[in-house]
Amino acid sequence: MTEYASRVAVYCPDLGGGVAQIALAQIDILLAAGYPVDLLIQQACGHYSERIPERVRVVPLAPADEATTRACRDRALRGHPIMRFRSRFVSANRLTELSYVPALVDYLERERPALLLANVWSSVLIAGYARACIDYPPRLIGLFHGTFFAEAVQRRSARRHPLRWRHFFALCRSFYSRADALITVSDGVGRDLVRIVGVAAHRVETLSNPVVSAALIERAAEPVTHPWFEDVAPLVVAVGRLSPEKNYRLLIEAFAHLRAARADVRLAILGEGQERVALEALRDELGLSECVTLPGWVDNPHAWMARASLLTLSSDWEGLPTVLIEAMACGCPVVATDCMHGPREIVDHGRYGRLVPVGDVQAFARAMAETIDAPHASDLLRTRAEHYSIAAATQRYRALVARVLAMQE
Repeated sequence: MTEYASRVAVYCPDLGGGVAQIALAQIDILLAAGYPVDLLIQQACGHYSERIPERVRVVPLAPADEATTRACRDRALRGHPIMRFRSRFVSANRLTELSYVPALVDYLERERPALLLANVWSSVLIAGYARACIDYPPRLIGLFHGTFFAEAVQRRSARRHPLRWRHFFALCRSFYSRADALITVSDGVGRDLVRIVGVAAHRVETLSNPVVSAALIERAAEPVTHPWFEDVAPLVVAVGRLSPEKNYRLLIEAFAHLRAARADVRLAILGEGQERVALEALRDELGLSECVTLPGWVDNPHAWMARASLLTLSSDWEGLPTVLIEAMACGCPVVATDCMHGPREIVDHGRYGRLVPVGDVQAFARAMAETIDAPHASDLLRTRAEHYSIAAATQRYRALVARVLAMQE
């Protein structure tokens, strides 16, 4: 296999958040296997931009104007009159990211990679459109990380305009079904793809994310310069962007109940986002300003996890919450809402961590107290986290890529 023939393009919208972490892990696996890699991004921003390996070529994709985008969309739908008709009824809001199709078409025609690995439902759709526009289409692996489709059917617009959403799901199904492999990070995300979008069940497979690495363990051992680590008071930690679906309001309210029973416990929420002002206001309103801190983005949350009494996940929904796996790899006990999807799979139905109903403040407070008093053994948690190790994922990813590339022969 020559370098020209084996080049792989990894497509990730931006370099912030959990998906970017997974995309960088994918790149490391591909580089170690000998594949030259291009990283395709829509926005050259994010906290992980400095972690891109030097050998990787970064290719920014710029959005095109409306006329150029429409021409590419029509080109992708040629020979599919029914789907072209249905696409007219799809809300324009659902198709705005297709403005990146022309740039992706230009890249594919110019560089002719053997394989395109697209992360996130929208990137998989963009890749499907672009692939349909060119005469030399690369093999395509689509990876689905989140719960977009499960969230979509619960929206008010889905109830008000059900036919528009059916047409949109049909459009997604048409292009997804042309991919060579459809990979979901959890069984729950896979079920959504089958149940809501209508992709054939036999086309969907689960491949656990590559999360735990030697570098993670090394980072967990690094020192933390924060006064709260100067004593042995219990510390509860949460890690993630400050956005509505993370439901940190639930966590802060539950922590208030916990604090009423244990005056020494503290809470640190590591991350940044749109909910900061509202969360700080709630903290102050509940009289927790001295024991709840929101320090913003922290470059090394693993060092906090390794020293915390427990890590919490209060989300309303997830795809596969990497933060739970990272905490367990650091030997940190976890408490999580039993949300769709991922927490139940990661902690094996409660065997490796406590699960509570979504939105239940009292149950969350009790679970935190019980975990502080009777935590799971660190060694047990680390063993479970190895299921999501880079080493385990490397074998699965290499087998997947080899299998898809072999389809060309």
